[in-house]
Amino acid sequence: MFEDRIIIDPEIRHGKPIIKGTRVPIDIILIFSDFLSFAL
Repeated sequence: MFEDRIIIDPEIRHGKPIIKGTRVPIDIILIFSDFLSFAL
């Protein structure tokens, strides 16, 4: 499911997991979703 959307490339953001086709790291998405869960 998520394996085709999340990639790890040492050339992009020092190997942090990112969303494929972007430079958005997964940790930012998780922090943002955690923030939204408290806001609601």
